[in-house]
Amino acid sequence: MRNEDLQLEGLTAAARSILEDLARHGPSPDDIARAVRKACAQAPDLPSALVAALVRELEGAARPVMVAACGSGSETLARGRFGSASKIYTVEDSRQALASCRSGGRAVISMDRDPWWARLLAEPKLSVIDDFLGRDALKPVALAVAPVWSEPSGADRTWWATDATETTEDIQTILGKLGLSGREAFRAGGMRLFALDGYVQPHDDRLAQAPGRLSGVIGAVPLIET
Repeated sequence: MRNEDLQLEGLTAAARSILEDLARHGPSPDDIARAVRKACAQAPDLPSALVAALVRELEGAARPVMVAACGSGSETLARGRFGSASKIYTVEDSRQALASCRSGGRAVISMDRDPWWARLLAEPKLSVIDDFLGRDALKPVALAVAPVWSEPSGADRTWWATDATETTEDIQTILGKLGLSGREAFRAGGMRLFALDGYVQPHDDRLAQAPGRLSGVIGAVPLIET
């Protein structure tokens, strides 16, 4: 059998497995990530990015959503994340995008000088459910927001915002002493965004001792490649 035929067979098997998992579980980000990982394990010759794209297309076809795209490149990212069957529309302001989430939609918002993500500290029903990393794997170019919180998936990245004024090295040292591993990924308007390794609960007692007067977890992203 040709290699192309083997890949097609693997992709078909992966699609069948994904559809079964999506029918059995809800559309939560952690469920979707587990479906991708399972499909990747069943079709190891297929690139994980291809399997992830297939999952998102199938999920979007099964449960299309309204997605507000805000900022440069956000529309393309939104279509790739939520599937071509979802209704993608552009908005000019991050406040409009977050308002769409309050109404049950989704949003993909690019990172710029406006620390829009800090507003999620006052929006406990909204959270970051996915991130889009650029060439610098430590820095996101956009974040996806939804009116749902991801549960622990076994391999996660948590996003934590703070107005701490200490140096990056000092903050990371303090986090380390608290048993948290993190790195600064973005800063704007006096706010800083850190990526914490693993799943950290929003009410984790350790965060009460972390730097900053205004700080907190704004979401967690299940990782596709574990």
